Amino acid sequence: MPNSQFFAFNGEYDHAKPENANARNECSATQLAWLERSVDKAMPALNWSIANENEFLFKKWFGESTRSDDDVREILTDTTNVMTQMGSFWNPLCCDDASGACDTCVPGTGTQAFVTSWWYTNDPSYTYNVTWVRVCAAMYDSPEIEVGFIMFHELVHVVSQVGDSSLGYGKGPLVGLAAQSPEAARASANNYMLYAAQNGLSFEDYDALSNSWGANSFDPNCTDQYSNCGDIAKDCCGETEMSSYCCASCMVFDNTDHCREVNYPYRPGHHNLVFDPEQPGLGLHSPDSTAPVNPTPNPPTEEQCTEADGVFGCG
Repeated sequence: MPNSQFFAFNGEYDHAKPENANARNECSATQLAWLERSVDKAMPALNWSIANENEFLFKKWFGESTRSDDDVREILTDTTNVMTQMGSFWNPLCCDDASGACDTCVPGTGTQAFVTSWWYTNDPSYTYNVTWVRVCAAMYDSPEIEVGFIMFHELVHVVSQVGDSSLGYGKGPLVGLAAQSPEAARASANNYMLYAAQNGLSFEDYDALSNSWGANSFDPNCTDQYSNCGDIAKDCCGETEMSSYCCASCMVFDNTDHCREVNYPYRPGHHNLVFDPEQPGLGLHSPDSTAPVNPTPNPPTEEQCTEADGVFGCG
């Protein structure tokens, strides 16, 4: 588990089923199968992301703070490794309503899932992370791959002491958080989830998956204003007003080989990066020999690749 003072998980796992769980909190066989499919659909991208650290996206989502880089890598790896351990390491509760152990799944609040931890008042520094993930009804109709990544978010909480940012879950605010306060970004579970998603998926797949968390953001000063900017930018924005309205997507596509040729000599951004939106992580992967701690993610199985609906990461 992460071992720096900032991320130290000083405690133990509480695998006991919550005492206040009731019959309406139980997952049916159909719901368990749905969760298994959802995890399977996320795994190829997660495995790819862990095996191929992305320096550009690491800085985007976690900022620059070498003090806890290894902690971030270890949390990403630990979370990926326990994703497929539903029924052994972690278990779900399916919350049809806000009763019993599902009291936070209040309709209309937007809560999709949550986990809990507890401690004794005489030693609040020693925590017990509960391994039962509450799955709220608000998430029942979400795309399966999105459900898989939400489970990743929740399990980040479980394997570490990372919480949620007071800024919420949106892409724009969390990119800004990483630039302004790296340690705070590293204490936000959605930063981990969004990094893993963007690093493991093509731009189109990431755009579709992450739509629930707001407009795309390239950096704190470059954010899309429309939900269809990804489609618009494919045709090369160039020096048009769309490069302002769709700054994040235009920054990606205008720095592809194709758009650089079309728009020559125009080149946006103060960098020399060339992006490939069809590849995971914008095509910027460069395996880091010093990166993930114990980087031993299992390769996706044939069944997982079939479930992934063509998401990149399967050979």
